[in-house]
Amino acid sequence: MAFKVKTTVTNGLTHLSPEVTAAVTCSNSYTITASSAITADQFVTFADASVGFTLPAFTHSQTGGCPITQWQISTQNTAVTAPSGITISTASGSGSSSVMIVKPDNKDLHQAYPFYLKVSADGGSFAWFGPFSLNVGCFSGSVTFGDSSSLITSKTITVGGDTTNAFTFENPTFTRSWCSPLTNTIVKTDGSDWTDPAKLTSSGSQPVTSYNLVSTAAAETFSFKIKTSFPGSMTHLSSTITISI
Repeated sequence: MAFKVKTTVTNGLTHLSPEVTAAVTCSNSYTITASSAITADQFVTFADASVGFTLPAFTHSQTGGCPITQWQISTQNTAVTAPSGITISTASGSGSSSVMIVKPDNKDLHQAYPFYLKVSADGGSFAWFGPFSLNVGCFSGSVTFGDSSSLITSKTITVGGDTTNAFTFENPTFTRSWCSPLTNTIVKTDGSDWTDPAKLTSSGSQPVTSYNLVSTAAAETFSFKIKTSFPGSMTHLSSTITISI
């Protein structure tokens, strides 16, 4: 704003000062902080356009007059270099109250997206946050698999016994709810395809858990493993299973 000062002295004389200009500016040294703790590694399901890495609102001591104005994701925390495959946008709110979300450009890919975040305010103040990682879907590092504690690894059936539903497989455990089993396949104990004459046939739809024996007419013992497939081309190979007739 601009103004002058008029001074009145005796005998009605006045003096008008030169024009004075005053400006209220935003500092470039405010300390910007997150309004709540940020979980550095966030895991979300694949094929869902609504999910992503959720960021809190950010603040500093004068956000009322010098609001947060920019949120930028970067591959480094010294200069903004836009990462590929992810985009930041407003999830809710506006201005300094904005809650931002980082989403994958392709919701169907199973992978991790590392990034840093630069938050800037009117006047030039800024702060870096991170590193963070948006982990989408099922891939090594985002999910682990293991044999079920109920897995039967040894079973004995009498000669001439019932062949129907002779063996029940317990699906592996998985640490992400969206990484559930897709298929179960009998393989050799070294993990290679089963090329010998079939000993078991599947009963039911995939992922198969119930198997019929081809025959119990003669005494024999055979071993195998079951390979379970998961989203993201992930697989788990069970412990060796042995059936004795």
